[in-house]
Order: sequence, then C-alpha cells, then structure tokens
Amino acid sequence: LENVKKRGSPYVLEYRLRDCFCIEKELWDVWSDQTEDFGDENLYDSDSSSNHPCKCDDGKVMVKDVPDGFVTHIVLDSKDLIAGPLPEDLVMLPFLKKLYIKGGTFIGSIPTKFGSFQNLNDLHLEGFDFQNSGIPKELGKLNHTLESLTLNNCNLHGSIPQTITRLSNLVRLDLQKNSMTGTIPKRISNLEHLSYLDLGKNNLKGYIPSTIGKLTNLRFLTVETNSLAGTLPDEFSKLSKLESLSLSSNSFEGPFQDFFRKPSTPKSSGNCDE
Repeated sequence: LENVKKRGSPYVLEYRLRDCFCIEKELWDVWSDQTEDFGDENLYDSDSSSNHPCKCDDGKVMVKDVPDGFVTHIVLDSKDLIAGPLPEDLVMLPFLKKLYIKGGTFIGSIPTKFGSFQNLNDLHLEGFDFQNSGIPKELGKLNHTLESLTLNNCNLHGSIPQTITRLSNLVRLDLQKNSMTGTIPKRISNLEHLSYLDLGKNNLKGYIPSTIGKLTNLRFLTVETNSLAGTLPDEFSKLSKLESLSLSSNSFEGPFQDFFRKPSTPKSSGNCDE
C-alpha cells in the first residue's frame, strides 16, 4: 500500500470487532486501487455483511486484515467483545493517533505498556471496572504526543500520578466518576495548554492549589462531589478564559472572590458557604 502512503490520505479506521476494520466511504476509492496488496477475498461490502462478524452501519466499507501500519484511529464498543484484559499489543500500531474504547467488558487494569505509544494524541477509556488499580505512571511518557486523556467512570483508585503533570501538550484531562484519592497535584500548572479539566465525582481531598492560576487557557473546570475544603485561591482571578466552573458537593469555606461578580463571570455552581 505504498501508493496510499504517498498520497498523504488519512487512514481513519474504526475497529468495531475482533477481526474487522471499517473504513470511511470517502477513503474507499484510494483503497480500491490497492486491493491486490492484501487480496480481494478480504474485502466486504457493507451490503453483504450478514455473514461477517462485523455489525457495521453508517455506510462504511469493511476491510478485514488491514495492515497494522495503516491504523490511525480505533473506536471500539467493548460490549460487543468477550470479556478480558485490554490488549497490550495495541502499542504495536506505530501510527495510532486515537484510541477510544467505551464499555464495561474489559477487566484488569490499564496496561503499563500504553505509555509506549509512539504517536497517540487521544486516549479515551470509559465505563470500565478497573477494581483495585489506578492510573499507570507510565502514561506520563506520552508527553510528546498526548493532547487528550479521558479515563471516565473506570472505577480507578489511588492518587493522580505526578507523571500526568508531564503531559505538557494536554488540552483535555477528564478523570471524572472514579474513586481517585489524594490531592490535586500542585504541578498541574505544567499543563499550560489545558482548556478542559474534570476531576469531579472522586474522593479527592485537600484544597485547590494556587498553582491552578497558571492554567490561563482553562475554559472548563469541574471538581464537584469530592472532599475538597479550604478557601478558593486568589489565583482563580487569573483564569480569564474560564466559562464553566462546578464546585458543588465539597466543603469549601468563605465567599467567592470578587472576580466571580464581574460581568465576565463564568457559569458556576458550588457550596462555598456563602
């Protein structure tokens, strides 16, 4: 498929089931010129998929046994798969940019090898039950590529690893609906490109660090439903781009600072004992 690579076309693939890739219709013309490289017997038209394990829809063409080097996006609904651990070998896909897995059939923990992805910029795991396991510190090795990290509703335990604050290219960090403990890392200020931060519905304690004022690109901040306390730091006034703020179901003390009363006040909710 060298000709495909030279054309610079995107290889947006969705991996729905164990042995089937789905390619967007608009890319089909590119692939159809190259079928001799992996055999016509591996091509399936979306209208004749009844005998194939893939349940594709949306008019996608199904391509089985796509060469690993051409997979850039994986979107997987794990409810269609047999329960088991997350496959570590996904790190062998050298051009993978997005890994999106939603569902609750995978068990075990997030593989430490996931810190070895070469080009991953979006990791989204949602709806798992990773009992007695936490966020592997090895994810901090993705600091050159990762822009979005979502570990939502995964029953993760333990504290937020300090290595997460090395992901200096992060724009989105979503750790909501877990059982995370400990405090919000002071070095979260290293994530200077962050615009979306959701730490809500965990068991975090302590206070919001003043270093959060260095996240000047922040637009969305949620820390609701934790065990946070203390007063809000004055450095909140530096978050001039903030549009949405949720502080409810914590034990904050004292009034909101003056900047909340300005015309550019972000939408907020909280129980700060007004």
